[in-house]
Amino acid sequence: MPPSLLSLPNDALERVLGCLELEERRGAVPLVCRRLLQLVDSPALNAAVSAGFDGQRCLPRLRSFCAWFACHRGSVQQLKLFVDVDMRSGSEVMGQLCGALAASGAAGCPLAGLSLELALPLPCTSWLPELRSLRTLAIASCYSTDVAFERCLSALHLQELWLDVSPGCLQYDPAAAWPSSLTRLRLRGADSLPLCLLSQLTRLQALSVAYAGYAGESYAPLAALPALRQLSLQEVHQLPSCLPDLTSLQALSSCLTRLLTTLPALTASMPALAGAAALRTLGITCPRGHAPPADLAAALRWAGRLPALREVVLAADDTLLRETCAEAVHALRSSSAAVRLVPHMLYGDDLRPPCVGPDPMPS
Repeated sequence: MPPSLLSLPNDALERVLGCLELEERRGAVPLVCRRLLQLVDSPALNAAVSAGFDGQRCLPRLRSFCAWFACHRGSVQQLKLFVDVDMRSGSEVMGQLCGALAASGAAGCPLAGLSLELALPLPCTSWLPELRSLRTLAIASCYSTDVAFERCLSALHLQELWLDVSPGCLQYDPAAAWPSSLTRLRLRGADSLPLCLLSQLTRLQALSVAYAGYAGESYAPLAALPALRQLSLQEVHQLPSCLPDLTSLQALSSCLTRLLTTLPALTASMPALAGAAALRTLGITCPRGHAPPADLAAALRWAGRLPALREVVLAADDTLLRETCAEAVHALRSSSAAVRLVPHMLYGDDLRPPCVGPDPMPS
């Protein structure tokens, strides 16, 4: 290391060392001199730790990290880990990792943020209830591996929880209550989790749901959340039926590309859907006796203004179609969307796009 760097005061030198990854910082740097050996493990540098374990010699490196973490966990406040190993070593890897996390919690260490990206099944039974200092938890599973919550988590004081899993890969115990302290929750692919479990989250302010196949009625518990102010929907199959009742929402972010709903729900929700600019397929069921022609005409005019819309699927009786035919042609004249009629209530399979070739060029 150039002498000019060694002449820096400790706080400046710590900032320089902080630009290195953990493995780089703990590789050759401590061998330069005793001063650097002391600095590389200073509490300031260990406050936020990020490490990845994959490829060859992954298991020995993870063992080494767990031994290091056992010595310095008292200064680690934010921990981010990526683990991708051969499944044959999976049980030992998870034993090492879960044991290190459980010991950290049992020792009363100040870990406030934990991010895990894993290509192995993750049982949360043994270690998560021990991390009482944890405020933010993010778990992402790769390659359709399972994440299992099997014990009550209500004793934790989590404020933010982020779950990114493949559909059907979130295993949970219905008795495993979620921490009532949660203020932010992000569910991606976690539609095996019934949303009724959220009814206890009276402090929840922000909810994000992505890549989920929930039915519109499944979102009903959201209407009972008094603190909910932000709702984000991305690639969900149906709009929440309770959306008109969420009168305290201050922000709605919708990256919807497919929307299946009824005309009454759509009519009540159109103001909240003003930002649904990514919508490509819209399915509208018009219940007999509850679908005024004026409402359908207004919905089609709204649909005609959506820039990405390519298909409108209508389930309506012949009388309603005759009454709104001219309005529909006028509303969608400048749109690139095609209209398809089905004679029954819409289901998910009705939204499979027909093979009609590429989208037409915009006029």
